[in-house]
Amino acid sequence: MVKLMEMEIEIKFLFSMEFEQQLVEIINQYNFISTKKQILNNVYFDTLDLSLRKMDIGLRVRHCAGNAVQTIKLAGRAIGGVHQRPEYNEPITGKLPVLASFRRDIWPETCDISALEARLIPLFSTDFERRTWLLEMSDDTLIEVAYDKGFITTNEGEIPLCEIELELIKGNIDQLFVVAQNIATLPQTRLSNVSKAQRGYMLADNLSFKPYPLSFAKLHSEMSLKNSLLCTLQHGLQHIQYHENCYMLDEQESALIEIFKGIKFLHQNIKLYQHVFPVLLKASWISDLHWLVRSFSWTESKKVNANLLENKAFYLRKLSKSKKIVKHISMQNSRFPDAQACRDILTSCRYAQFVLNFTQWLIQLEKEQYTDASNTSISDFSIKSLTVIWSEIKSKMAHAEKLPMSYFMDNKGLFESALLTDLSFGCLFDKQERDNYRDLWLDIKQGIDAIEMLEVVSDFTEYELEISLKVDYQKWLHRKQEALLNALQQSQQQALLKEAYWLV
Repeated sequence: MVKLMEMEIEIKFLFSMEFEQQLVEIINQYNFISTKKQILNNVYFDTLDLSLRKMDIGLRVRHCAGNAVQTIKLAGRAIGGVHQRPEYNEPITGKLPVLASFRRDIWPETCDISALEARLIPLFSTDFERRTWLLEMSDDTLIEVAYDKGFITTNEGEIPLCEIELELIKGNIDQLFVVAQNIATLPQTRLSNVSKAQRGYMLADNLSFKPYPLSFAKLHSEMSLKNSLLCTLQHGLQHIQYHENCYMLDEQESALIEIFKGIKFLHQNIKLYQHVFPVLLKASWISDLHWLVRSFSWTESKKVNANLLENKAFYLRKLSKSKKIVKHISMQNSRFPDAQACRDILTSCRYAQFVLNFTQWLIQLEKEQYTDASNTSISDFSIKSLTVIWSEIKSKMAHAEKLPMSYFMDNKGLFESALLTDLSFGCLFDKQERDNYRDLWLDIKQGIDAIEMLEVVSDFTEYELEISLKVDYQKWLHRKQEALLNALQQSQQQALLKEAYWLV
């Protein structure tokens, strides 16, 4: 018999097994109607050229207690730690998938299922002990709590696995968040937007989490204003969570920079949309977002220092006795939060509950109807938003032909807001026109970053007691400032002449 598709709705947590007893104590607070332990052996299949992945299909065979079930999972979505995706399950008698057992409409019309099955090979396995509890909640809701511990294994090696999954079996999704909020109080527990399968594919491909720059939100012109808000907020949250994973795995400091960019992106979009959606300002997660801004704002100063020290302080090479300032910068860096302090934030109950609250709010917003907002198209809204912020910059930059350096620094926040607004709406416009426009203003932003580097040196120079050395520092600074200001003024004039890409 062909089974109907199920829509799997789960919340996933990464967990530390040393707190297993605390997990059991939390679950014991609920009424659970069954509990069991199982050993699950799972093998994921694809072809050598990854035909299934290209179709956004995941294929797994699971063995448990002498029984085998094959599962297909189609492309779904992950918001925060909530995973929603279509799933199809069929029993089999052997170890290999039998694709003809699945309903035909899963596959593209042109797909030759027999030929595809003949090319399948095992890519990786996930083997773990699973302990489950079936919780009976209010609103006639059933939730399965699964605690998994084991390994993901490929030809490239293996990585440990320790997760908690909350699955909505039936009923009200809000009850899923009630349990999740309780789980989030456990030490070193993090929401995960990466599935076991995704980690297995990465391990099989010998890939790792690497930081990447914040990209443009994937809006399209047919979107409602509400959906564009949902898209941009999810885009920011995804960027934060991805780089959270980067940092927790390898403590890459560039990942912290990207976490802060994602936080600022969310903050900017609140400002952009708050007049259309006043509910934004009343959201329960707003205060925690401000806490995250405060918690990671220091990363920008540390990035300035890192730029000065890059390539064995190459930037400072012509500065007399540069080792003195290198030592000073290193001392400054020692005052910033260390790796453990950053890990403590990212594994804190407050951070986990921020992600949960944010995710639940997004899901609720998706269900709401906003008739006032529906009268405005995303195209009109984006054009107005871009015009307002870039017009303010242009009016300030057109103030004089030769702006002083302080003028650029005083407007740093405005530049950042405008460039973040580009990332919110830029996908709606011609890529070449957009990039040509942005490149000139990005040059100015890079110039502002260079000013900050010079300010570090200038602050150090103020406290230099040796007169001749102080004079040398000031000469070096003057040369650098003159060259930088000249470049900034040229970029300013060129940028002012460039036609706005959103009006082309």
